Amino acid sequence: ESAGKLQLYVQRISLDGLGDLYARYEALKKNLSEKGIFAEEHKKQLKTLFPERIGVLVGDHSAAMSDIKTAFARRWPLCQVDYHPVLVQGIDAPATIIAKLKETDEMGYDAIILARGGGSFEDLFCFNDEALIYTIYNMKTFLISGIGHEQDFTLTDFVADRRAATPTAAVELITPDIKDIKEAIDELQIDLQDAILSCLERKKMAFDYYSQRLFKYMDKLSAIEIKIDSYISSIGASISHQCERYKDQIEHDLSKMKLNLDLRLNKSQMLYKRLNTLLEAYSAENVLKRGYTLVMQNGKLVKSKAELKHQPFDVRFADGIIKAIERDANE
Repeated sequence: ESAGKLQLYVQRISLDGLGDLYARYEALKKNLSEKGIFAEEHKKQLKTLFPERIGVLVGDHSAAMSDIKTAFARRWPLCQVDYHPVLVQGIDAPATIIAKLKETDEMGYDAIILARGGGSFEDLFCFNDEALIYTIYNMKTFLISGIGHEQDFTLTDFVADRRAATPTAAVELITPDIKDIKEAIDELQIDLQDAILSCLERKKMAFDYYSQRLFKYMDKLSAIEIKIDSYISSIGASISHQCERYKDQIEHDLSKMKLNLDLRLNKSQMLYKRLNTLLEAYSAENVLKRGYTLVMQNGKLVKSKAELKHQPFDVRFADGIIKAIERDANE
């Protein structure tokens, strides 16, 4: 109001046009750069010119997601593209992006795209998070960033293996254009057809040449063919005769072997019977049946009185076992 007064208490002064966020950005950028986090020797190369599986981290139902889908459909529809929606703005965005990056890094993708559409410096500031930068630095999968527009730069762009000006440009940098591939295949097909026709023409000329030469030697070939047939008949008869002779010899040898085996078998059987008879004669069971006994103590055979210990022992008869104990004559 007129004649009014306003009093300000200044607690902090910063340079005009830079602001606190930009100062933090520059300080972190300098610190990470001095540590070598942005160094080229740490960046990975895309392993294939024709990627088969790509993971995309982007805002759900965002314009950036729509642009990426359109770019893939136009350039490289043969690729499997998996979309992993993440927060791309706000205080919770870094944590969700970090968690999804760690998850997709283990899925075996040929490449991962981290993308977001344009926005103010404040909108894109979540991509300057220090923990996010270290997560990207430690990834094993090739990662390309497509954040904002061409003039927008975040620390994610510096640590990524490759930076694209826009989400669409990220797709274009890591995929071939299927139109170019088709054109190259068409050109190769034409070259292959020309090469095949040329080869067939040369082979046809060679065939005609050798065919003419072959006709000149037909009579000689016929005479050679007659000799070959004669040799084949002669060789066949000789082989047949030799086979019959070897067959007779083998049958004779087999008969002789059978006779020898029968003799050896008979001798073995007689020896077996004789030894079995002796074994039965000397067996413990037969000895017991003749009135003898066996004395066993502690599971061992006692062969003399001196071996007996003053403990119970077994006396084995043919029809059973009794328990006994040694006593002195006076007892």
